[in-house]
Amino acid sequence: MRRRFPFLLWRWITADMVRLISLAAAVLVAVIAMAGTVKPVSDGLLQAENFVKFIFYAIPPMLAYALPFAAGFGATLVYHRLASENESTAAHAGGVSHAALLSPAISIGLALALLLTALNEVLIPDFLLRMQRLVTRDLATWVIQEIDRGRSVNVGGMMLHAASAERVPPAPDSAATDVVYLTKVAAIETDRSLKPVTEVTSERAWILVFPFDEGDETSSSEAGKTRVVMRLENLVGSREGQGGGGARKSIDVGWNVGSGFRDNVKFRSHAELKALEDHPERINWVDVSRKDLAVTFAEREWVASLREAVSRGRSLSMRDDQGAPVAINAASMRPDPADESGRAWILEGNERSPLRMRLARHGVDRTSAPAMIVVTAATARLVVDIGPDRLDRSLSTAIEMRDVVVVEEAGGQRSERALFRAANLVPADDIVGSMLARSGPQLLADARESAWQSPPSLAFAAAMDDLERSIARLGREVMAKRHERMAMAASCLVMVLAGAVIALRLSRRLPLTVYMFTFIPAVVCIVTISGGQQLTVQSGIPGLYLMWSGVLGLLAYTLIQFRALARH
Repeated sequence: MRRRFPFLLWRWITADMVRLISLAAAVLVAVIAMAGTVKPVSDGLLQAENFVKFIFYAIPPMLAYALPFAAGFGATLVYHRLASENESTAAHAGGVSHAALLSPAISIGLALALLLTALNEVLIPDFLLRMQRLVTRDLATWVIQEIDRGRSVNVGGMMLHAASAERVPPAPDSAATDVVYLTKVAAIETDRSLKPVTEVTSERAWILVFPFDEGDETSSSEAGKTRVVMRLENLVGSREGQGGGGARKSIDVGWNVGSGFRDNVKFRSHAELKALEDHPERINWVDVSRKDLAVTFAEREWVASLREAVSRGRSLSMRDDQGAPVAINAASMRPDPADESGRAWILEGNERSPLRMRLARHGVDRTSAPAMIVVTAATARLVVDIGPDRLDRSLSTAIEMRDVVVVEEAGGQRSERALFRAANLVPADDIVGSMLARSGPQLLADARESAWQSPPSLAFAAAMDDLERSIARLGREVMAKRHERMAMAASCLVMVLAGAVIALRLSRRLPLTVYMFTFIPAVVCIVTISGGQQLTVQSGIPGLYLMWSGVLGLLAYTLIQFRALARH
């Protein structure tokens, strides 16, 4: 006799499960989404016009947590009724095995797991980002609210206090998205110890916000950031250690504000997570380490090229802060024994190759053509500087010469000075730019190769280690997020099977009591997934064992219950 499949029974079970799972998921998502609005509303971060939009954006992310429990609940109710009304007994007596009876649960569990995988990898990251943007106050709104309350605001490392602040429309030809107009502004710049280093008062000021294009992340590490420019007019300012003060008609100060949204891998889709393998610098805190190594690496390469040029009798080519060429000739270049940082060098000349520096002398108004001068001395001290703040590295050089003779090329005028100093000199070639054009892994590989060729300095080795740690941590975060999404999808399948099997086995008990035997192991499963994700970020592979132990443990629990069901 040919075996027949119970298609009618399967169709009934499938329809009932789809109905109950959909209803349970809708209720759970609505409750969780409404609960998620409580804190943003109480904190004043969610405006009334965005309330419905926030709940709509919350639906897909909440499904990631609600769907597994709703699926387990629906499977429990359907199969418990099937067992309590003796329909499962009749089906078994008619030749339908327990495995065949569980086929609808397996099919729906697989479908839900695939659906949850697609949501986690494509749709949920985008909706999480939309939710976060709704409850995150933009810079312009925040500045206006704080100024109206009489408070100071920290913008770009400067504490600002103003008499008034209002939002004004950007100029028609401006790319700015937001403009804030301030009056009677007082600004104080502090160092890391919060000690004031610059004080400025201004009659009026504008804060202009220029967003970068987030869609173009192929080559620019600036994507996902915001450019902020503060324009001060009719200002008077002074700087610590320089005495007195100075007046300016206007000055522009700009900086980049990193996007916290793009720093978190939970806002990234599967394709974006995969792209981070080749371009980890798209995460801002990795890009900080990359830029630190790029400037330190450029310093190393530049010093090496300077020493090679001196040994070969060539001129050292640089540019001043106005872009004018600077040429230095020296007979020898050696480290300064009095300097512990390793960034100071002594340049010396001899009778055959005297020490001389040819550079431009700019006028006070900076509008007239500069005069070329030649400065000669017995020795000079060259100091390379990359800046104290690793968040704002830049490569520059200062040269200090004593007992110098200055000759003006055009008029032949000759003068003597006890001290001549030229600061803010940069390489003639854009070494830093070529370093920043490389991705994080490529830059790290080139730095390691350079370190093998010659011993690295402490700063260079520290920058390499820092970038390596940053890339490794990002790799762990990406791995943890990928496995977390897969584990959540797998848990959806296992919870459906657990609910169905336990409902068939405990058919004589109340439905909610039966569900508790599924709910508690399911909660443990979700907790281990969350804990494993955090442990993976910290320790790597060991966290994956914890993450998947909950899913495998729930699967083992289900198999044990199934064996007990099959025996009786």
